Amino acid sequence: MENEKLIQFLRQAAHRKKSLEYLYQSFEKTSKGLQKLGAEESETKDIFQEAILVFYHQAQKLDFKLTAKPSTYLFGICHNIFRNKRRKEDRKNTFLNTDFLIEFSDKIDFENQDDTNIYKSEEAISVLRKILKELGEPCKKLLSGYYVDKFSMKELAEKLGYNSDSTAKAQKYKCLQRAKKLAQHQLENLQTILL
Repeated sequence: MENEKLIQFLRQAAHRKKSLEYLYQSFEKTSKGLQKLGAEESETKDIFQEAILVFYHQAQKLDFKLTAKPSTYLFGICHNIFRNKRRKEDRKNTFLNTDFLIEFSDKIDFENQDDTNIYKSEEAISVLRKILKELGEPCKKLLSGYYVDKFSMKELAEKLGYNSDSTAKAQKYKCLQRAKKLAQHQLENLQTILL
């Protein structure tokens, strides 16, 4: 099917089913391509479905011109969706790891560990304490108070002299962002050390 004809069919309710069936013919090839990029087979179906919707909505725009093969264009959309999905997961994992690292830095029990684990823990704690030190005392108090001591934001605001719990929450977010940046390049090494 020619590109212009495909776009016209997508815009017309009478021919929409035929044009969508044509697009779905490229699923197997697209799925294999996504799996080569690291996608699970099960998630390729959802990614492809989302890409079909994006393609369909783009085709509804009167100024839309398809200059590539439909299968190539669809794969490009799928690739972008997959890449964005991975970025979001990576950000989420980085936040989780940062939270874990802050709590972990003050909770190691050296007395009940063998020599190998003590070495690994000491090395990890050294890096963690460096990150916390670089954040500065206000951030360290705020993050430790929240994650380790389990104070509420209202309690922390009063204890640390913030105007409100909203201000303390905003500052906690900024501290986490800074901690994330400081820790990001060291996280892979830390996970290796901790495991």
